[in-house]
Amino acid sequence: MKKLFAGIVFIATTLLILVLVAGCNPFIRLEGKVYEWVNAPENASSEIYIETTSFPIIGITNMIEGLNKDIVKVPLEDVVIQVREKKETKIDGDEGKYYEVNSDINGDFDYFSPTAPTQDQLIIKVSKPGYCEVANEVTFISHGTHYTIVALLVRQTN
Repeated sequence: MKKLFAGIVFIATTLLILVLVAGCNPFIRLEGKVYEWVNAPENASSEIYIETTSFPIIGITNMIEGLNKDIVKVPLEDVVIQVREKKETKIDGDEGKYYEVNSDINGDFDYFSPTAPTQDQLIIKVSKPGYCEVANEVTFISHGTHYTIVALLVRQTN
């Protein structure tokens, strides 16, 4: 009986430790939509809107609804969304390694990456050949940071 009790205590303790450790795992998550800004004014720049949210679907919907109603936009496929911690920038100007994801046919993307438990600047770039690139920095605390992003890309006029 003592062995059974000791076994149950051991298993329960192990499970508790696993749950606590798993619950503390840090991560960065980016979700959002990318559009072409069809009726952008002449000399307009691409734009990126970023929010931290606990409810990404609600956040994306609210962000899209909050855009100027005169903006004509269409979902943009194969846009590259890159993310990295700013501290990875090297002294010689090398930007370090970006992690990336591409938007799908509906302009949607979802990026997830575990990170070290730190507070730093995060750089997010959105780009596609033929369009003006846009980038932004945000401060993050990596314990479960979830960003909702909406980007409007403008065609290059070369």
